[in-house]
Amino acid sequence: NGGLLMREPPSAGTPVAVFEEGKPPFESCRVVIDPQNCFSHLTVARKKARRLTSSAHTVINPNLPGVLRPLNMKSEDTNSASELPTSAKAMAGRMLAGAVYWELQTAGWLDPTGRLFKAGDTVQLLAPSADVLAPTDLLVRNVRRSKDATRSTTSFELVLPGAFSGAFPAQMPWQGEA
Repeated sequence: NGGLLMREPPSAGTPVAVFEEGKPPFESCRVVIDPQNCFSHLTVARKKARRLTSSAHTVINPNLPGVLRPLNMKSEDTNSASELPTSAKAMAGRMLAGAVYWELQTAGWLDPTGRLFKAGDTVQLLAPSADVLAPTDLLVRNVRRSKDATRSTTSFELVLPGAFSGAFPAQMPWQGEA
């Protein structure tokens, strides 16, 4: 009917599959890191201030202690000061998703229960060569399936669960034990 549909961001749930480097169906994994997308402080201010002292909200990245690399921005779609914390958390989530993600390739198209993998699923990954040193739950941001004459594969883009909620992980995957 053309109405606006609001959805909750996916959150980490029970993993639908566990992938471990060196064990099938794992084929390859690489980490993609863009340090230009990582900030110590994200401050979001209202676009229009009705008074001299404008409203703002800051989210602090706990994974960068002792680092000062702030980003200040105006929220284009925030009408009141009460919306700023939500806007700031959303921006923090986008920052997290842009700063680090994993490209995983596996054999087959189906999870262990016979379902096709889909965006929003949670998977568990252990891949020391891709800086995931301890089993870590990650969210599937994107899935691509391919098939040739001999095999079918699934390619995933995996992000930290906070990439959709703005919640920072207590520990980054490369801080785990090898």
